Amino acid sequence: MRRPVCSVVILLFFASMLVAVACKDKSKSDPPFPEEQWAHARVITDPEDLIGGPLAAGQLGDFFIGNARVRFIIQGIESPRAYTPYGGSLIDADIVRPTGEPGQDHLGELAAIAGYIRFVEAESIEVIHDGSGGRPAVVRVTGPDGGMPLVDSMLPLEPSNLQIQLDYILEPEATSLTIAATYTAKGPGSSLLKPGDGLVVGDLVTVCGSPNPGCENDASGKSDLVGAYSPGRVSYGYFLANETTRIEIAVDELFLMMGTGGTLQEGETDSYTRYFAVGDGDMTSIHEEHLRRNGVAEPRLVSGTVELTTGDPAPGAAVDVHTAEGDWITRAVTDDTGAFGIVLAPESYTLTALLPARPLTDPQVVDVTAGDASELVFTLDPPARVQIDIQDDQGRPLPARVNFLPGTDPGVGAGALLEYHSVDGGGLVTLPPGDYVAAVTRGYEYDYDWVAVTLVAGETVPLVASLTHVVDTTGYLALDSHTHTRWSIDSQLSEEDRVAQAAAEHVEIVVTTEHDYVFDIAPTIVAEGAQDHVHSTPGVEISPVFGHMNAYPVTMDNAHRQGYWPLFWWSTNDEGEVTGMNDPTTIFTDARDALGAQIVQLNHPREGQGVLNHVGYDPAVGFGGAEGVEPEVMDTSFNAVEICNSGWDDSDLETLADWYSFLNQGLPIVAVGVSDSHGLGTMLGNCRTLVQAPDDVVSGTMDLEPVWENLLAQRATMVNGPFVLIWATDDASAMSGMGDIATRQTAGPIPLRVQIQAAPFVQTARLIIVANGQPVHQVDLPDPGDPPAVVRFDETVFVDWTGGDVWFVAVVEGDQPMHPLSNKIPRSVTNPVYIDRDGDSAWTPPGL
Repeated sequence: MRRPVCSVVILLFFASMLVAVACKDKSKSDPPFPEEQWAHARVITDPEDLIGGPLAAGQLGDFFIGNARVRFIIQGIESPRAYTPYGGSLIDADIVRPTGEPGQDHLGELAAIAGYIRFVEAESIEVIHDGSGGRPAVVRVTGPDGGMPLVDSMLPLEPSNLQIQLDYILEPEATSLTIAATYTAKGPGSSLLKPGDGLVVGDLVTVCGSPNPGCENDASGKSDLVGAYSPGRVSYGYFLANETTRIEIAVDELFLMMGTGGTLQEGETDSYTRYFAVGDGDMTSIHEEHLRRNGVAEPRLVSGTVELTTGDPAPGAAVDVHTAEGDWITRAVTDDTGAFGIVLAPESYTLTALLPARPLTDPQVVDVTAGDASELVFTLDPPARVQIDIQDDQGRPLPARVNFLPGTDPGVGAGALLEYHSVDGGGLVTLPPGDYVAAVTRGYEYDYDWVAVTLVAGETVPLVASLTHVVDTTGYLALDSHTHTRWSIDSQLSEEDRVAQAAAEHVEIVVTTEHDYVFDIAPTIVAEGAQDHVHSTPGVEISPVFGHMNAYPVTMDNAHRQGYWPLFWWSTNDEGEVTGMNDPTTIFTDARDALGAQIVQLNHPREGQGVLNHVGYDPAVGFGGAEGVEPEVMDTSFNAVEICNSGWDDSDLETLADWYSFLNQGLPIVAVGVSDSHGLGTMLGNCRTLVQAPDDVVSGTMDLEPVWENLLAQRATMVNGPFVLIWATDDASAMSGMGDIATRQTAGPIPLRVQIQAAPFVQTARLIIVANGQPVHQVDLPDPGDPPAVVRFDETVFVDWTGGDVWFVAVVEGDQPMHPLSNKIPRSVTNPVYIDRDGDSAWTPPGL
């Protein structure tokens, strides 16, 4: 259909309302498109306009813009809930789906930038044209440039004095949204313009960059197209017309794309136009729209099939397209019949096909300068598969982790080709053909099993293994109080994978602590049928640049806002401009008042984002006093400190000394171990905390309140390999455990009972008793035998102590990696048992 001249004028000069008015009568009398193809823009008052999907955030009061092919939601001003702090950004996007088919929004956010890392602070949002008469639908956002708290809190950036008009424009037949910005310098003086966008692509997608590096989740540098796709669901593409964009920041799914920019004098204007395309689940539909927007004449169709050597189709195969110079262009994904089709500019290309666990096919060169190319055929080997069956020693299905190590005799420290977490003891796994040893494990309380398997293409091999619960942790539950999923800006781990990992690693309580976002995996635990293995509670990692803190369990009842930033850890002036970061004392209070947190935990406090580094904490000086940390800056109302984060390193040893100093000041801070796991590459619970629990049987209805009470009371032990407990004997021969006080006035050495248990793969070399922060007794632990005994030590040690009140902790160390579960060196630390030496029924801290 030939479009009327006025329609073309509107498309090219959408910002000019004069032209729109001039064409009004003609568009009414001669609409350029049938009404069912019109674009539409409106305020959302009907839930039917909401898109839905894994990351859908739209709600009533937001703005809808869509046509017969694609649809988008722009968040309103009143309740911004995405990563940037303002309304007016794009938060949901999907193709139009058949009635009844659920939406597939995988977009986090697309937010326009004006000055350098200064976003458009929406002051008004309005529908400029609703799309009637077949004209483009237009939603306009206006406002000045505004700061980003995450940036301004550490490096305040001056306002650029820009006024921005941001138009979202959708033509009736387009599959991409035009985003056109006009910047006006308000002055006086010059204004810095650095146009661009912050893009948080959807989680659980593959990120692609063209011309390089392809779909490798790395789109840094200059790019013609930034894309992301979830096979069979939805795909996205961000691009300019006939020019490249500069990707200045690429961190996981967060991208900062910037134009050239420049300087404007008062009253001067500039513009910047880009496109955001939506496709049906692979990059080819995005690429086709990219070609159209770039004015490519006579694009060509390249089509064919991918099949297995058995003759069966290969659905889900990726077909990558490269130029003759080797630059990646796009990727198609085959349908259920193994077919694919790609629209390309008239050139010569090289195509290859691949499937997981299969080598690339031989490349095929295709020249489409003269016409289409069809009937290409790529052939791949059928998969080699392993059917997993893991049981406990009673023959019941058991969640477990299976590491597939290549070869027939992998050495200590050998890396796994694939790490699989079974939530129920079963699973079907695809691997390249060859010899493997499968290492089957389940955290620190079970033994392990080695199973040799040989895989052949086209065959399915059974893998049967059995594990025994050997470490007796009766009365304790395993807790990991620092974990992340895809709701953190630096993680793409799905909730399903997190639940499977927790079950497989025998982490019984998971606190989900996303960066500045409250989320709970409890519904996923139910959906995956893991209620008898895993329980959860929501928390949040409050993430100022200077130092991260966890708060848990939390609620959203009094949160500062829904979505991201439930707690504002920055301060603002009367104009709402960010003036800096709040001190820890303010954050501690706010975490309890706004989020109802029972526990505030210092995260990795001696690393780069460590709060103790920020406040200049000196363990020899402590809090308060002339030289100590001022309570206005950081008071002592926090409850917990990570002494082991993701396995021991020098910063953890430094934190251990800090914790000792807390105890010497009389602060009942509980020491915890955490994984800080952001993905499957970090073992969940590699450091963990075993907490006393009156009900140590996991269930969907269990009450966690006693767990939090015992954690706050220090009735817990930090486990990184060995399970260690300590008790002190009082004058009446009764024993007091961790967190409790034993009155011991009797002269002579103080008897301490220590019990150490460890799984066969955990080497234990020494027991160290620490008193008031100093090692006072060491036991070199004997060889556990072959096979290794589980109970490595269960004796009373006598410690000479002539001073006043004292606390003791037990430290157990090993010297060998915990192969095959982990390559980390074991070190576990109990919480303290307190000794009242003067009989005053109280414990007096020794001081620093």
